[in-house]
Amino acid sequence: MPNTAPVNQQIPPNLDQLTGRSGKSISEVIQSSARAAGEFVLGRYHDQGRIDIKGRGNIVSEVDHASEELIQSRVLEEFPDFAFLGEESGLKPGDDEWQWIADPIDGTRNFVSHMPNWCVMVSLAHKGTPVAGATYDPLRDEMFYGQVGSKTTLNGEQVSVTDKSSVAECVIGLDLGYDDVLAMRVWGVIGAVFPEMQAIRVLGSTGLGMAYLAAGRVDMYFCGGGNPWDIASGVVLIEGAGGAVSDRYGAPVKMPSEAIIGASPEAHADFLRITERLPFRKDAGGYG
Repeated sequence: MPNTAPVNQQIPPNLDQLTGRSGKSISEVIQSSARAAGEFVLGRYHDQGRIDIKGRGNIVSEVDHASEELIQSRVLEEFPDFAFLGEESGLKPGDDEWQWIADPIDGTRNFVSHMPNWCVMVSLAHKGTPVAGATYDPLRDEMFYGQVGSKTTLNGEQVSVTDKSSVAECVIGLDLGYDDVLAMRVWGVIGAVFPEMQAIRVLGSTGLGMAYLAAGRVDMYFCGGGNPWDIASGVVLIEGAGGAVSDRYGAPVKMPSEAIIGASPEAHADFLRITERLPFRKDAGGYG
């Protein structure tokens, strides 16, 4: 399955028609898998084992690998023909239409430093487009869930983005990403909008940043790029919470994506207007 399909342009499938081998719905499979992995990771919070460096600021622990194996075994037990894409294990080919996507720990740097902003994400894509996703924060026992055609929920209760209509009104969540050129251009955006905004929060977890936007905890979220496992769940959450989400060109998000920009539709449009001439919006980066 190609990983460069637009993620918010398609007629969605009817997920209610899909049930796993045990009779579980897509929602049950995704949420139970994310919860099981999150509880496992939380149990290893003070016993993280081997930690390796993948790149500047990008690390992986043996807990990441074990969490991903747990997720993969659970989702493929229910839907064995679906493809599986994990951050650590890569792509396991399968059905051309359906693909599981997993981030076993989003915010591993925070996790190994015993900082609280990290989560587990499990998503399902149809023809390259995310159609369902869970972002689970085991430290706070918070399950964010989104599914096309349904409203985003937090622990079963409906949530929505805030109604802020301009960047000046927004508390902005921010992450730099791993592409150094794009990261420096993200700083350029902050210079352009500061002080005409309310506050900035650097979260260290794209997954939680997008979930917090969907739940109204920040008014806007943007980052310097993301791979499928970083963004698949968040796109579904934001759209199901009434938000607008795009890449840095203002176009539908692709996987991987050159940046994520999310907010209420009005604040999103205001952000695109303010940043129109900035390098962040125009020059080529490393996620295309």
